[in-house]
Amino acid sequence: MIPTRDIRIRGHLVGQTPNGPALVAGAAAGAQRFAPEGPPRRIARLVHFGAVIYWGVLEARSGANLLRRAMGAGVVALTAARLYDEGF
Repeated sequence: MIPTRDIRIRGHLVGQTPNGPALVAGAAAGAQRFAPEGPPRRIARLVHFGAVIYWGVLEARSGANLLRRAMGAGVVALTAARLYDEGF
C-alpha cells in the first residue's frame, strides 16, 4: 500500500498523495491513448471508468470533508451520465 501524505494549510486539508483508484484511473487513461482500436482500447476505457467511479464512491462515502464528499458524488454522477450518453 502506498503511504498517503496529507497537505494542510492552517489545519485544513487541501490535498493528498494519490490513492489506489486514482493511480489505476491514470494508468488506464494512459493505456487508452496507446492501445490499438478494438477490444484492448475498450478494456482500458472500462478499467478507467470503473476506477473513476470507485474513487468517486470512496470519496462520497468517506471523504475528509463535505467538499470532498460532494466532489466524489459529482464525479460518480458525471461519469455515469457520460457512460449513458456513450451507450455503455
